[in-house]
Amino acid sequence: MKKIIDRLLAATVHPEQLILKEWIGLSNFNINLSSPKGAQSKRRLCLFSHYDPDGKIDDYVTFYVQSLHKLGADIIFISTSENLVESEIEKVLPFCIHLIHRKNISLDFGSWKIGWMRANSMFGLINNYDQLILANDSVYGPFFPISEIFSTMESRELEMWGMSSNQEISYHLQSFFLVFEKTALRSEALNQFWNEFLFYRSKSRIIQEYELGLTELAKAKNWKTGAYVECDESHPLGMNSTLFSWDKLIEQDRFPFLKTEVLKLNRAKSPRISEWANILKIQSSYPTELVQHHLDRVL
Repeated sequence: MKKIIDRLLAATVHPEQLILKEWIGLSNFNINLSSPKGAQSKRRLCLFSHYDPDGKIDDYVTFYVQSLHKLGADIIFISTSENLVESEIEKVLPFCIHLIHRKNISLDFGSWKIGWMRANSMFGLINNYDQLILANDSVYGPFFPISEIFSTMESRELEMWGMSSNQEISYHLQSFFLVFEKTALRSEALNQFWNEFLFYRSKSRIIQEYELGLTELAKAKNWKTGAYVECDESHPLGMNSTLFSWDKLIEQDRFPFLKTEVLKLNRAKSPRISEWANILKIQSSYPTELVQHHLDRVL
């Protein structure tokens, strides 16, 4: 019954009704550039999902957005912070082509749906890009040049990939960072996925239908998929390595992100949680004060 009610409610939501305000970004479009060969010259569109309970755009988020901008991505920034402080928008305005403040329904996937819609209706852009990046602010980083990851993944010739995979519920690419290459990006299947998107309120329904659903879609369409770091099936806690093996990922795999949940909740009870700053300082030049300032505010 709950599923039926959730679906009925979701079917009544029109994405345009969720948009509260929009801004034109100050970043120039990279879409007009010719597309030389190589992983660092692909034309990229990034849909970036943001939420902050205090209506802030934290400095660690600005750093992340700026890193994506340096990668050459055209960024559409979508925030679901109910009390978004409008002056905060100025922090990321220089790095984005468009910014949207919307009502908070359907979490990150709802933001990506609206970003996809705007990219098509306002700009008509999707089919002009070589890659689509879905990202959110649930991670600190990148600790290493993100271009390194894209170069590595370029050599694998995948059609859809993520930073990490997960065995919880079933194998899937984790949605905090997903990339669709040209074949998948311009496919009717992905277009249909977003056109048929429903704004569910249930988090578990969103995970099942959309986070797991994207990997299932890729499998159904025989897209070649993979993760920068695959989950460790041999380890009982390896189902979600971003939570249970965060230190190993950074130290051994040059994994560029750390889930904010690890430092805020530490539900995996990592014995090295107090060492996070030292680990980052040894392995990376990332400004750890960005993380500490965020933790000081939210904890």
